[in-house]
Amino acid sequence: MLQPYDEFVTDQTNTYKACPDRADINLPELTYSSLGLAGESGELSDHVKKYWRGDDFNPYEIALELGDTLYYATRIAHCLGFTLGEVTDMNQIKLNYRYANGKDTKAELQAVKDAYAPLRL
Repeated sequence: MLQPYDEFVTDQTNTYKACPDRADINLPELTYSSLGLAGESGELSDHVKKYWRGDDFNPYEIALELGDTLYYATRIAHCLGFTLGEVTDMNQIKLNYRYANGKDTKAELQAVKDAYAPLRL
């Protein structure tokens, strides 16, 4: 389901590279996309803040901002050599580990590597 969105972002930005090493990461693209994500997250939060203080609520405006955050998150994933689907898969592995074992960042990362890295070879 996420593959068409990954392809859309790739077509728009030409950012996807499979599994780059550190030297291959496009730092300007990573920086731009990270700042874009931060900005769009702020806009999304601003809509929620306005609703909280009693302004009109429009869930479509929030959904559109959420879509903008998804766009930049996908660009970041591509810079790192992952598709959005791969990122969501890894996140699910991490959260499953956390809910079963409690929060342990190093162990969660290892669980993701153990479960996911062999699939990328």
